Parts: sequence; C-alpha cells; structure tokens
Amino acid sequence: MFNNNLILNQINNVTRQCETLQDIETWKNTINNDLFKMIHINIKSIGAKWDLLCIKLEPVLDILDVIVFTEINVKKDEADCYQLRNYKQISKCRVNRNGGGIMLFYRDKYQIEDYDYNLDEAENIFIKLKNRKNNIIWHILAIYRSPKLIQNRCLDDLNFWLQNGVKKDDNIIIVGDINICIMKKNSDNTKYLNTLYNNMLVPLIKSPTREETLAGSPTISSIDHINVRMKRQFVYTASVITDKVADHYFIALRISRVNNNNLNYAQSNSFKTVIINRTVQEQIEDTDWSSLNNINDPCEIYDKMLEKFETIYENSKKIVKIDDKKCITPWVNERIKEEIKLKQE
Repeated sequence: MFNNNLILNQINNVTRQCETLQDIETWKNTINNDLFKMIHINIKSIGAKWDLLCIKLEPVLDILDVIVFTEINVKKDEADCYQLRNYKQISKCRVNRNGGGIMLFYRDKYQIEDYDYNLDEAENIFIKLKNRKNNIIWHILAIYRSPKLIQNRCLDDLNFWLQNGVKKDDNIIIVGDINICIMKKNSDNTKYLNTLYNNMLVPLIKSPTREETLAGSPTISSIDHINVRMKRQFVYTASVITDKVADHYFIALRISRVNNNNLNYAQSNSFKTVIINRTVQEQIEDTDWSSLNNINDPCEIYDKMLEKFETIYENSKKIVKIDDKKCITPWVNERIKEEIKLKQE
C-alpha cells in the first residue's frame, strides 16, 4: 500500500517541474549551479547520426554528467569506436539481430559500479554513479523496450527491481524509450503508472516526445520517459527539447539541492508541514463529487479524483513547531541511531 498524500504531492510536482524548450542552447540557459545534468535521445542509428549528435550536443558537452542514447543499432565492436572527451562509455548491443541497443556516457569525475542486471523484456544498463567530490550517489537505469516485447512482463521485472535491486532511500533515475505512450489511457498504461506510483517514483515527462508520419498523417506520442525518486534535499526539473536528430525529441533532467536558506531556517526553528486529518475529513465531506457521475472513462475519473484529493490535502496542511526532545530522551545516542538505521535497511 502506498501513501496517497505523497503520491498526490508528487503528481503536483510533475505539473510544476516539467518544461518544453525549443533547443539545447535554450536548455543550457536554464542551468544554474545544478548538481546533476542528463540528456537522453532515441537516435535510430548512431552510425548515421553521430556527427549531427555531436553538433547538437556541443554547447552542453562540458557541463553534462550523463548522456544516454537508445536504439543505437550497432554491434559491440562498433560501439567501442564512439567516444567523447572527458566521458567514459558503456554500451549494450544486440548480438544476433539488428536494431535496439543502449549507449551511456558518464563524466570521468564519477566512480562507477556497473551492475549486470537484465530485464527480460527490455534492454537496459544499470549503474551506480558516485561523485568523488560530494559523495552523492545516483542509481541510473537506462532502458530501451522494443514495442514487440511483452509489456506486462517488463513491468513485472521493473517492479521486482524497484523492490529488490535498490533501497527505498536511494536516488533513482529511470530514463529511456520505454515505448509506452502515457498520452493514451488504457489498462496497460495505467499499470505502468501504478508501478511507478506504488514505488514512489515520479513520472516527469508527459508531453509528446516523438513526432512521425504514418500513412501520410502526422502522429505524436510520449514514449520517452524520465522517472525519479529522490531524497528530500533534492529538487528536479525535466525538459522536453523539441529538437531532434531522428523522429524523437531530446529529453533532459537537471537536479539541484533544496534552497539552503530555506533548509537552514526550517532546521534551526524545528518547523515542519503536517496534514490535519480532521481537516481532510471535512474537506472530503464538503467537496462536490457529483461531477464524476457523468464520466464514463475510468482513467478520466481517476485523474479527476486525483485533482480533487490534491486540492483537499493542499488545503489541509499546517506548519507546526517540533518540540526538542533531546533533553528528555538522552538514551537515544548515536549508536542506537545507527542500529535503528541498520534495522530499517
């Protein structure tokens, strides 16, 4: 069972923290002392697009931390030929057939653990990056899922990884072309979103990320995703950059710390935001739910209910001062805190 209040807050963050930009130069201008910057794009064929990719990425190559390419369509010995200065490269390529594949570049300032973890119904790279300067660790799962593979099995694998492959307080980034269009409302896509929400991940990208022409008609879809779960001291912003080298747009992520002044104020004064349950109950009773009666689409009902509960919880918040109990609980020393932490892990 998941915390509805947390989920609703996260959905609220999605609406505030995703932006659409016209090119990479514009995205660069939004960067301001961010701790971590990442870009992803599906390129169809790295061999055909490499030179254009380098030109497009040139303005930000010196400031990015991670670059992910999906559907690179090369063999392993060919993949090793693609390198970027001050980056190290990892790739996973298909052996017996063309297409697919993932290539990930990371800055050489990071220590890395490359985990040999394989999703059965998707190609993936799972790494843990540790910044040598600030010791912050990022757990990154890059994915390319072919639309020919079985979606439900992929989601079961993903859920298993989230339950067993990482810890609840890890900083997690899932990025890639997952070939699940969240603009469409159906049971399969709902299962995907529920898998994320149940594991406290925030799906940041909801705008179109692919534009192509099928049977003479333009079509759009949102199949390239960035999903995150972060510790409270971090804030994050995702971007859809409507420039492309194939038929997919760039998607990007930047992460920074919570404003230090606000954090210090909260800590020094021992304040926190709480939800008043009585107010929640009153808000539920006073809310007009009749508008849901005329909606036949279950997904639309779900979305409308989330909006209403988001408003309810927002109106039920209160800032309270926390009493300092250190003087009356002197037995809670550092050793006991470490034991509690160990037990929770």
